[in-house]
Amino acid sequence: MGGLARRATLFSKARKRAGDRLLAFGGAWEFAPPRHDPPHTNRANALTQAYAALDYDAGLLAPEEIDYLHRGGVEPPAPFIAPDGPVGLTFSTPGGLVGLVLTPHTEHPETIFDDVLREAGRLSNEVDLVVVATPWGVDAEQELLKTSDGQFHILWGTGPGPGVAGKLARENTVLWTRPYDEGKAVQRIEVLAWPHGEGFRWSEDTIRSTVVPLKDDVEADPEMDALLERARE
Repeated sequence: MGGLARRATLFSKARKRAGDRLLAFGGAWEFAPPRHDPPHTNRANALTQAYAALDYDAGLLAPEEIDYLHRGGVEPPAPFIAPDGPVGLTFSTPGGLVGLVLTPHTEHPETIFDDVLREAGRLSNEVDLVVVATPWGVDAEQELLKTSDGQFHILWGTGPGPGVAGKLARENTVLWTRPYDEGKAVQRIEVLAWPHGEGFRWSEDTIRSTVVPLKDDVEADPEMDALLERARE
C-alpha cells in the first residue's frame, strides 16, 4: 500500500503550515501500477477510502485504474477522474490562480498533443501558472516538451520511466517532474515567484522541487493505518 499512512501525516503537517496556499494533486497509476496484480475487494475499498481521506484537490486516473477499482467493486473517489480529452481546471490560491490540465491515457499520445497544448494555452490566458499532468510515460513527456512553446510552466508526468525530482527544460521555462515508484515518496513543488512576463525563467530562486521520502522518520497516521489494515485482511 506504499506509504499512505505516512503520507497522511505529511499532508496534515503541510496543510497546517501552508493553509490555503497548498494544492494537493494526485497522479495516474496511484491505485494500480501499469503492471498490477488482480484486484482484491478489501484492497480496493481501502484504497478509495484512503485517497478520499487524503483530500486531494484533483487527481488523474488511467482507464485501467477505473477498471481495476470496478473489478474490486468500488468507484474511484472524487476528485480523481479519467478524462476522455484534455480537461482544464482552475484553483485559487492567495498568490494567484493555478490551472491544471488533466490529460487522457492513450497508446498514441502524440495524436492529442495539439489538443493538450491548446487547452494549456487557453488556461494560460486566464491563470498565473499552468500545470500539465500526463499518464503516458517518460518518452511521450519528452516529446510533448519538444512540441510545446510556452503553453505551460510545469509538466507533471506519470507512467513508465524513471522518477525525476525536478528538471528545468525548454530553456528553463518548464519544470519537469515525475514520481518515484510505489508511492513511497511525495513530490513537493514550492513556487517562490509566479511566472509573469515573456522573459520569465525558472531558477532555484523562483521554484523548488524536492522528493520527500516516506520512511520511518515520518510517523504513520494512526487513523489511516487502521483503515489500511483492512486491505491486509
